[in-house]
Amino acid sequence: MIATIKENEKYYSYVIKHHNSNDLLHEMQRIKNLHNITICDTRKEALTVCEDWNETYKANGTHMFHVDNQPF
Repeated sequence: MIATIKENEKYYSYVIKHHNSNDLLHEMQRIKNLHNITICDTRKEALTVCEDWNETYKANGTHMFHVDNQPF
């Protein structure tokens, strides 16, 4: 699964592992500033999509941890 958090109009996505025996709603409630959850078929797919989303956030200036590498 991919969790996307949003804080101050900035986003960050990361992959989380979910076991079928765990309560999904309970897991979601534990994630602070959760914007959405996306379920993927495989971990590989989740990693690829997550990386693409974070690169898009960086490109459009909405990535939570992106720092511009502009000279002073």
